[in-house]
Amino acid sequence: MPPEANDPRAVTERAIALWSEIAAAYDVIEQQLASGRWEGFAEVATHLAGLEQELEPLLAAIAARRDASATPPAALADLWRQLERMVEALARRRTQLERAATGARDTTAARLVRTRIARSRASGYAPLNPLTPRLTSRRV
Repeated sequence: MPPEANDPRAVTERAIALWSEIAAAYDVIEQQLASGRWEGFAEVATHLAGLEQELEPLLAAIAARRDASATPPAALADLWRQLERMVEALARRRTQLERAATGARDTTAARLVRTRIARSRASGYAPLNPLTPRLTSRRV
């Protein structure tokens, strides 16, 4: 275990750096949703999963340190507040991205349904008058 693993300041700074990487990944997702590009989401999701996995023990160590110290040093308390603000902002942003992704999915699904209906209508004879008999062949 590296010596800085026990240093709460180093652990908090590393957590802040990882949250910054998550914010950058959210930027990529937002750009892809805005442009309608769907390729590349798997790589971003894999990267996010790795970041979250690396963050988990750091956040547990920070939480344990916060529970253990009644009055942390001012510099460390400032870092913790910075970390909290960053996490809260990213939580709000994640909610917005989820809404945007759901909207994009619903729009795409509606387009697919309209395309399927148009293709099924175009595949047969379309009479000008819906009351006229429809000529079709039983041979296929």
